[in-house]
Amino acid sequence: MNYSYHKFKKEDSNDVFKIFLKFQEQTKIESFSNLTNGQSPAFTEIYLREELRKMIKNSKTYVGTCDGEIFGFACFAESEIRKDALDLLIVCKKPNKRFNLKMKHLLLKGFEEVKRESNKSLILASLGPRSKFNSYKNFVLRMFKAKIIRKNALKKTIIQFDD
Repeated sequence: MNYSYHKFKKEDSNDVFKIFLKFQEQTKIESFSNLTNGQSPAFTEIYLREELRKMIKNSKTYVGTCDGEIFGFACFAESEIRKDALDLLIVCKKPNKRFNLKMKHLLLKGFEEVKRESNKSLILASLGPRSKFNSYKNFVLRMFKAKIIRKNALKKTIIQFDD
């Protein structure tokens, strides 16, 4: 299996949205599910498509592929926490695609590229409430040897990824 990544291209839009929609259905990221809970599927799809469009427009987005097929994506933006950092806004993968070490190394390569291109030294992430939050947080901390910096007033856990 050949894993690679590239910068987001317009033609990636539909595949990336399908991944985002399925990922949200499964993980129920609170910042999105608060507004879509109880809404019609049509409303949810329109709302999430617009949220993803804004996120991609305002970030550096990378798309992961396996044997040429898109399996996930990651969005990075200027950090709201530290001037020497980028914030990892979201990482999504196809829910049926099991996370593996090749994906981890691919994401870490993406971290290095986006830091180099942005002249930043750190990657931070704000882990917010979602389905199975504690197991998710522990997985990220263990898998990426990340460390918790603090928790903010919005119930988010701020973490720093180490090289």
